[in-house]
Amino acid sequence: MEEREKSKEDEMYCWSCGSSVKKMAEICPNCGVRVSGVTVSRPSGRGSGWLLAGGILGIIAGVFALIPGIIMVVDGSIDRWWGVDWAEIGFGISFLTTGTLAIVGSSYAITVRNFGLSLMGGICALWPNFFLGVPALILIAISRDSFPSEE
Repeated sequence: MEEREKSKEDEMYCWSCGSSVKKMAEICPNCGVRVSGVTVSRPSGRGSGWLLAGGILGIIAGVFALIPGIIMVVDGSIDRWWGVDWAEIGFGISFLTTGTLAIVGSSYAITVRNFGLSLMGGICALWPNFFLGVPALILIAISRDSFPSEE
C-alpha cells in the first residue's frame, strides 16, 4: 500500500494523452510528446467535454464569418454601378480576419494546446456570430483547468 502512494507522488500526467508519466521523464512513453517542464492535474472528464463543445462552436462561428466575408470582398470589388465599395471590402476583410482567428484559436481549444490562443478564438468568434461566440467563449473559459500549466 505504501509503495502505491509513493509511486503516485512520483508520477504526473501527460498533457497530450493523459497517461501516467514519471516526474523525471522528458518524453511521454505513450505518445512521444515532451513533458518536462509541464505539469497537468489529472484530466477531468467534465472540463474536456465543455472544451470540445466550445471549440466546435468557435469553429462553426468562424466558418459562418468566412462565407459572408468572401462575399463582401468579392461584391465590393466588382460593384458595377458605383465602382469599388471600400466600406464593404473593409467589413469583408474584418469578417475574414476574425473568422480565421476564431477557427485557429478554437482548434487550439479542441486539441487542448494553449489556453490563451483558445480564448482568443472564442473572443474572435463573438464578432461574426454573437449567438455562437458567447457560448464558445464561456465554455472555453470554464475549461481553464483542462489546459497544461507551465511551471
